[in-house]
Amino acid sequence: MAIACVLLAAAAPATAVERIELSVGRIDAPGLQLRELRADWQAGAGAGVQTRVVLPAPLAAPATIRLRCARLELGDEASCTHGEARLDAGAALQLRASGEVRWQSPDRWRLQLAALQATLGYSSADGRIASEALRLDASGSALQDHAGRRARIELRASSGQAYVEPLFLDLGQHPLHLSASLRQAPGGARITLAPLSLTLGSIGSATLAGELDPAAPAQHHRLDVRAELTSLATAAELFARPWLAGTRIDDLRAGGTATLAATIVDAQPQRAELQLREAGFGSDKLGGRIDGVAADLHWRADGAAPPSQLAWTSGAIGALPLGAARAALQLRPRGLALLDTLQIPILDGGLRVFTLGLDGLGSDALAADFDATLDPIDLAALCRAFGWPEFGGQIGGRLPGLRLRDRELRFDGQLRAQAFDGELTVDALRVLDPLGVLPRVSADLAIRRLDLAQLTGAFSFGRIEGRLDGDVRGLRLLGWQPVAMDAHLYTTPGDRSRHRISQRAIDNISSIGGGPSGVLSRGALRFFEDFAYDRIGWRCRLDDGVCRMDGIGPAKDGRGYVLVKGRLLPRIDVVGYNRDVAWATFLAQLKSVAQANAAQVQVQ
Repeated sequence: MAIACVLLAAAAPATAVERIELSVGRIDAPGLQLRELRADWQAGAGAGVQTRVVLPAPLAAPATIRLRCARLELGDEASCTHGEARLDAGAALQLRASGEVRWQSPDRWRLQLAALQATLGYSSADGRIASEALRLDASGSALQDHAGRRARIELRASSGQAYVEPLFLDLGQHPLHLSASLRQAPGGARITLAPLSLTLGSIGSATLAGELDPAAPAQHHRLDVRAELTSLATAAELFARPWLAGTRIDDLRAGGTATLAATIVDAQPQRAELQLREAGFGSDKLGGRIDGVAADLHWRADGAAPPSQLAWTSGAIGALPLGAARAALQLRPRGLALLDTLQIPILDGGLRVFTLGLDGLGSDALAADFDATLDPIDLAALCRAFGWPEFGGQIGGRLPGLRLRDRELRFDGQLRAQAFDGELTVDALRVLDPLGVLPRVSADLAIRRLDLAQLTGAFSFGRIEGRLDGDVRGLRLLGWQPVAMDAHLYTTPGDRSRHRISQRAIDNISSIGGGPSGVLSRGALRFFEDFAYDRIGWRCRLDDGVCRMDGIGPAKDGRGYVLVKGRLLPRIDVVGYNRDVAWATFLAQLKSVAQANAAQVQVQ
């Protein structure tokens, strides 16, 4: 009311009124309280208003507002030229703007913002939003006429810091530039972006174009997004790693460049294209990396996407190096499928993937299909890659059709692998809830004709020569830990190879079985490095955390069981006496034997 009085007086002839001043102590309105309002008008000097106000949340700070028109004209068209606005909220916000306003009617007006400078220093009560000396500079215009409404804005932020949990941005290092043009047809609700552009230092840029309805933001709109990241390394550091804090990949590294294009209709993505060039990703905590990535990925909501390509020049899983590979993919609305055989070189062998399919990504109905072959890999090279003692021989085998349905993982056939000149077969493998907190695994395993010389040759456990078979029936894992099984290891029936066992191996087997150790190092037998044996046998029936152990058969004393049956002279039989051993204790004994013998080897 006070401002209206000043403006009405200003419209009167200058000879009638030369100056008007008005003061109001308090004005209350819904959501707004003005204090100490003063308005003035002076002929030839323009008009001004000053008041104190409490800014709305989230700033919620007391402020002083000053508005000034150096030249105010009222008539068929009201205009304010050389206008200036100032807002002083202390350290929280300082704002200064200049421009002009012309007004004919609610359907015909124009606002020109010549310049705006703002400095923001704010911290929310919960500390989740904050800024320090954040400087904003803006200019723009807005108008409405017979052609509708149009607006344009340019915004720059080149100094200060901003924090919006969990993201922190130093605008001095990464200046921001935003420009936007908007249009709205007469009587229409939709706003056309033509376009909105954002640049963030050397990190990259993005554009947004299309139409949206502010009254129904989730409906009646179409937006086309395009982003170009010229530094994936900086983008990952600033925008990915803060969100990943506390996860297994919070040390994510990235490099290269990326281009993303997408179309969103009524809040639903319809199309996406991603190109990666000279990209790389890695995580020491996850134990993997991939380098030299080139990708052309295409996705459509209707499933009609063209084929996608993904390639890399090198990589690693832990210490295991991966060679260059290229994959042809078909991206589905909620999954993907491999279009051609994927060959991944691994040391002197490799993995050939024939089938790879995923469906139901992002839902509880995740389904997967996988079929591959592991071409023979030299075990010595594999051990060197992981820093293990070197084994002889090769490892390879068939990974038959894998199916994931209803949170259950199954293999169509047997899982076979060749190692230590023998074969390992996994049958009836099932994994329930494999991605859950407590996966449950069931399987039967068979070991055939393993070369014990290759297996034990690199270990300080002791050397054994001969062939070994084994069967593990009813294996059950809970959270990847064994809880039940009937395991039996034994000399391959009919094996005609050389059967020899070293003193160290005898001592360690005896120790694990609860028998005496170190006996052979005393007396005349200490001069024999190894001994002939007829058979080896060990059995463990695991149930309720207890391993019920047995061997080839009962010992002569009727109290123990034979683990190694000797042959020829001097004949050595290894007898075990521990029948019921807690599984955790058994594993600790194995670890103790390995550590003790490792130390012994170092001394020698």
